[in-house]
Amino acid sequence: MTGNATGPGGLQPDRAGHLLGYPISGMVAYGAIGALLARLTHFTAAFPIGLFVGLVLGIALMIYRYRRLDEAGGDRIDR
Repeated sequence: MTGNATGPGGLQPDRAGHLLGYPISGMVAYGAIGALLARLTHFTAAFPIGLFVGLVLGIALMIYRYRRLDEAGGDRIDR
């Protein structure tokens, strides 16, 4: 398989996983932190707040990374 292969919609197959991975991992990480805080403090709203914060940060990171990638004109993510 070549490095320039694209899937449906013009996205590279591995980019679709990255697009979904950032918001999902953000929700998992911050949701777990929120659940822990909710359990320790008995503030039950900490869990959904953590999920929302994780989703927002995951989407923001996704936009930042892919906007930077498109500006550079590259096919891969710089790490």
